[in-house]
Amino acid sequence: MASDWVGVGVGQGHVCGIRAPGALYCWGRNTDGELGLGPSGPGQTRTPTLVPGAQDWTLVVGGQGHTCGIRTPGRLYCFGDGSFGQLGIAPRADTNVPLQVGDGTDWRTVATDTFHSCGIRGAGTLWCWGRNVEGQLGVRDLTDRDIPTLVGSDSNWADVSVGRFHTCARKADGTAWCTGMSDDGRLGNGDLERRNTMTQVIWAAG
Repeated sequence: MASDWVGVGVGQGHVCGIRAPGALYCWGRNTDGELGLGPSGPGQTRTPTLVPGAQDWTLVVGGQGHTCGIRTPGRLYCFGDGSFGQLGIAPRADTNVPLQVGDGTDWRTVATDTFHSCGIRGAGTLWCWGRNVEGQLGVRDLTDRDIPTLVGSDSNWADVSVGRFHTCARKADGTAWCTGMSDDGRLGNGDLERRNTMTQVIWAAG
């Protein structure tokens, strides 16, 4: 049994994991190319299968039908379903092999869910892309983005997490911020109003 797994990311119907020193393996559903196994990849695989190419992965996360990850020294890659721009690659299209998103080498983290993705770069800036029907990208409108788009002007973002129609992130000062759908109060702002820009989560003692 392998005991060298160093990371794992779960999607809706697939899973990818990293084995030391950086080999990427994926398994599960592959109808959109989310396993990154290329044009000859099966529709599904029930055991971890090595993703061809460089073995320098440091992080992997799964969405509904796509996968994103970071490779040394900080290059961002995505693959799978790109129908809403969630791969961050223009023009939008599906891909069954990992493709680099832009030419940046300073990505620190990435998060993804159903139809959109967000990541933080080395300077602490927050970037989002993909579907934006509920303002989940936090870019002050409801327009989808095909490539990573800067969220506001702050440069002290420390962590980000993505849901189906909303996004939340934490700043280095310990404050939490959310944007997107809030019909059940998921933004933590005390109301049910949709936001299209990052809004601080309120907290009342007691």
